[in-house]
This record gives sequence, C-alpha cells and structure tokens, in this order.
Amino acid sequence: MPALPARALDAWIPGAPPAAAIAPFVLLYGGDEGGITALAADLVRAEGTPVRWSAETLTAADLRAHLSTGGLFGPQAPVRISGATDKHVAMLKTALEGLRDTPRVVVEAGTLKKDSKLKALFDTLGTSIVLHPLDAKGAGAWLTNAISTTPTPLAKGALAGALERLPADRMRLIRLAEVLSLHATGRGAQAIEAEDITALVGHEGEVDLTQALMAALQGHTDAALVALDRQLGGGENPIALLRAWSWKIQRLDDMIRSGLRPAQAVAAARPPVFFTERAATERALTRLGAAGIGAALEQIDATERAIVHSGHPARLVMERWLVRLSHWKA
Repeated sequence: MPALPARALDAWIPGAPPAAAIAPFVLLYGGDEGGITALAADLVRAEGTPVRWSAETLTAADLRAHLSTGGLFGPQAPVRISGATDKHVAMLKTALEGLRDTPRVVVEAGTLKKDSKLKALFDTLGTSIVLHPLDAKGAGAWLTNAISTTPTPLAKGALAGALERLPADRMRLIRLAEVLSLHATGRGAQAIEAEDITALVGHEGEVDLTQALMAALQGHTDAALVALDRQLGGGENPIALLRAWSWKIQRLDDMIRSGLRPAQAVAAARPPVFFTERAATERALTRLGAAGIGAALEQIDATERAIVHSGHPARLVMERWLVRLSHWKA
C-alpha cells in the first residue's frame, strides 16, 4: 500500500482518523511529534489499550509471538512501537512479514530520509504517513477541526489575526481547543470568540492564566499559592487552568527536547516566547531539566483525574501539586 498523501490528513478530526490511514501495519514519521502521538492514539483506540514497546528493546520474536497468539479472552491488544529508525528494519520485517488478521501495529519514528528503508518496508507491508509541523494556515484549519469535537462552536472570524501565533504541533492544538472551550464556557459564552483566542494565544492572557504555574516552576511556593487563590477567587474554571498549565508545560517539553541550552531553546521556540517571559522560562528549563518537565506532564494529568474522580476540592488538589512542583529536586 503506497504512502498516504499529506492531503489525506486534512480530513482527520481528533478522535476519528481518516479511513485511508487505517491499515494493519502503519508507520508514522516526520517532525510533528505531537501529531504522531495523537494519530497513533487514534489509530489504536478502537481496539483497546495498546501494548507499548520501544524499538530499542523490542525483539522480533516477542513482537511476532504477541501478534500470532490469540488472547485467552479475545483478540490480542494493538501495539505501539516508539523510537523506530532504519536500523530496526530487519527486526520489524522478521516480525511482521507474512502475518494476516493481526492486531494493529503502529510504529512511530522521527524524521526519515526520502530513501528510508523503514518507510519502504511499510509502503510494502502496510502504509506510511508523514506528519510535518503545520504552517499558519494549516494550524488554523487543524484547530478548527479540533474545536469541532468540543461542546463549544467557533465564532466566525474568531481566529482572524491569530494564525501566526498558533503552535505548529497538532497535539498542542488539540489541548488548545479543549482549553478554549472551557474558557468560553467559564465566562458564559455560547461560542469561542476572539477574546478567548486572545486570552490563551495572546501573550498577556497566557501570562495571566499560567502565573501560578510559572511561580511554582521556579520554586516560589508562596507566590504560586497566592496566584492560584487569586485566579480561582476570580472565577477561573479549575480544569481550564489545568489545561492551560498543561499546554505551557508541553511547550517547555518541546524546548527541552530540542537539545539546545535553555537560552537557545527559548530563543528558537515557535511560536516565540514573549520577551517578558523569557527569563522565567529559561529558569524553569534550567531548574527542572528533562526529567522534571516529563514528571510535571505526568503529574498534571494525574491532578486533573484526581479532581474529576476523587471528590476532593479542586483548590486543595491543585495547591498540593503546586507545592510539590515548587519543591522539585533533580
């Protein structure tokens, strides 16, 4: 099956991958790491919780055994394999060649050369899909698609003037759509309007919504708790705040993954970090490093689940997490 044309992804709405992308064996590659993660999750969602493997530690025997053996209580789980490169071609070919009627296998890779052997393998066995970072127009279209999956519609013209400030990563745009919906609902609006876009994508609004988080990231416990108290007291939705914080931490994760020094990573970030935030962002990157930022991403998701499912007051749960984050030790 040939590689999927990039235009086929135009029909992809988060949670509903295009039919052309659905194949038994799928390779996702390119520079949009968030988009690859989001599409991989969508492709396996209907088949249940996937088995996750790293290509570095996976063996052909283990993968083939999983795919060839019927589950005791039904079909085997789908598989997601991360970190694949051309050096894993032999292992994947041995494991997948000749198999039929297996659970879906989604392999995630980074940027590949045009003559990549990994891509050629999947063009033969299944399909390969490239996901490049989005340009401004593409980001606007993708955000519009993502918003269509939320309960809140997008008002006509709301994105005007904001396209150049949108992130190029599809996963971050999905998060942004969720935050925009919650933000609009929280102020009693029937649709996402320009003021919601400005509040979350515009620099001033972003600083305000993430004030408590940024204080905690730099180790300032008291300032973080005061900012949280002010935001919740002012009527901000706790879940909307958490989604905005998650989006900010995802930006930090993108910067730290660049491999650049903090100052260089901040300078190279797209969309740009506003000049009043640069020093604080550099300090956060230096203080937490890759391990701390990765832990923060996991913990903020756990914090949201605790608020939704535990019945504990949102303020208490959020305060505990901010204190924990402000005392992070590498």
